[in-house]
Amino acid sequence: MIPMMDDERDENPDEDHRRHLDAVEVPEKRYFNPLSTYMKMIAMIVVGYGSFYIFGYPALITIILFFLVSLGQETFQILKRYSYPLARRGAIFNLVQSTVAFIILAINGFWINQYNQILIFPQIENLTLLCPLFVVMGVFGNGNIIRMFRPDVVREESLM
Repeated sequence: MIPMMDDERDENPDEDHRRHLDAVEVPEKRYFNPLSTYMKMIAMIVVGYGSFYIFGYPALITIILFFLVSLGQETFQILKRYSYPLARRGAIFNLVQSTVAFIILAINGFWINQYNQILIFPQIENLTLLCPLFVVMGVFGNGNIIRMFRPDVVREESLM
């Protein structure tokens, strides 16, 4: 028999997790209409793919980079102003998956322009053309986070 140390508990870890979840405050949500976000997303898709069909991959990569920078700024604002774990994790997830999609788009777009071949995942034929949708979905997700939750963290520099 192994003697128990003084700092070990006899409690169930699932019970501790439930108590922790009960102690977490539910964030105040606000009503929002996602239709405006849908219109913004449609406009971004039309601009991105329109530039691709007119000017090719360099224009599409440039426009999607602009959307990715905007997504990075929104993610920074969410991390700075919100303490809700769901909002913070969602913003980070949106940024990471959008960045991966942009990297695939940039490398494959360059490779297609230069060598007429797909470098990353050549088995998935239209992956390169789907990557802008992943970036737009990340912008859409962060936009919904900003519109759904009220900021709860007040920074000292914002009071000055």
